[in-house]
Amino acid sequence: MQVVKILSSGILLTFGGVFLLLSLVLAFEKDPSQKDKNAFAGGLILGLPATVLGGLLARNVYQSSQRKSRDHLQTTFFQVLRAGNGRISPLAFAMAANISGEEARAYLDARAKEFFGNFEVDNEGGIFYCFDLNGLPGGEATVLPPLNAVNGQPTGKWEVVLYSFPASQKIATLKIVRDLTGLGLKASKDMIESTPHRIAQGVSREQAYQFKQKLESIGAIVSIAEK
Repeated sequence: MQVVKILSSGILLTFGGVFLLLSLVLAFEKDPSQKDKNAFAGGLILGLPATVLGGLLARNVYQSSQRKSRDHLQTTFFQVLRAGNGRISPLAFAMAANISGEEARAYLDARAKEFFGNFEVDNEGGIFYCFDLNGLPGGEATVLPPLNAVNGQPTGKWEVVLYSFPASQKIATLKIVRDLTGLGLKASKDMIESTPHRIAQGVSREQAYQFKQKLESIGAIVSIAEK
């Protein structure tokens, strides 16, 4: 679908650009004939809509690419962080995300500010970013709202936090959350669209692991913890 949009955008921009260029040339003609005036108007009529539509398609492709890039970096960040038990180095992140060291450091600096991460330096001078995996730190922007347990009945002391999910798996994520929580469509949709979000609390260990297993099977980043 993206390839089709890219090709369509290129064709429309090229088509529209040619006619707009023609109109621009005719606009500077001295004593234009009626034929020139008609050609000028035709160029605008044909070129302007094509250029605008091509530009909108190009913008859509760019925004979609940016979203995919953000989703990729966020998913990789949580995966590497979890594998390192809350400890991550710029080198490990850069290798996992396939980005430069400078980009990795900039991204980790931003996440450290967002999640109140700390820094450690090993004996060889390597820098590590350290984060608390038990939940998001304080601050109104990161406080998770309370939520009843599965089907509204507390059955344990575990909670489940959904941090992120692939954009392409939004419908699958929504279905899993609805199936496991028993919530309605709107409530489930609001929940997954406001990640990071606590999607269950007061559930049993078995239920928490069920959430984790099903959501991680579609690429979501999930944290469970005993409270």
